[in-house]
Amino acid sequence: MDTVGIYVDGMNIDLGLSDAGESGIQLKIGSILNEYAEQFGSIIDRIVHIDETYDWRIEGTETDLVDNGFDVIRDERFPYKSLTDFRIGCQIIDRLHAEDCPDMFILVTGDKDFLVVLEYIYEHDRRAVIIGESNSLAAPLLQKCQELEFDCHSIQLINESIKSSGVLTQLPTTQR
Repeated sequence: MDTVGIYVDGMNIDLGLSDAGESGIQLKIGSILNEYAEQFGSIIDRIVHIDETYDWRIEGTETDLVDNGFDVIRDERFPYKSLTDFRIGCQIIDRLHAEDCPDMFILVTGDKDFLVVLEYIYEHDRRAVIIGESNSLAAPLLQKCQELEFDCHSIQLINESIKSSGVLTQLPTTQR
């Protein structure tokens, strides 16, 4: 059975969903991500990185993540710069060199800062899926996914798929 790692840019996805008025998704994001990831295999990593000074936009978001098995890591912040994106990237690169490296990486973000990380995943012959908020998926991120034949999905569409069927209907995927 394939293995899956879920890595969440907490602040990026929380702000995007909050700006889009998607409080229902924010309050069940952990279960949505788990249900989506389980279709690909056994989940071995569930990690959320968030800036040490960040407050979730809706109380209960972090509780849902923790209740669904996610480790929430609060990353150090330097004046005017969060280290969250850097820490996520380093963690994924470390995992690529681990004996128990996931077969698939699910990166939950809309941030273009992860373009190089996607290239590393590709170079290590692993699969990746980007999940982001519909209105905040950066164009360069979408282009990189297309170039590398990685999937890129909206968290809103994944949620709708789960709601409409009661179970997740598999979204189209590209296999390498």
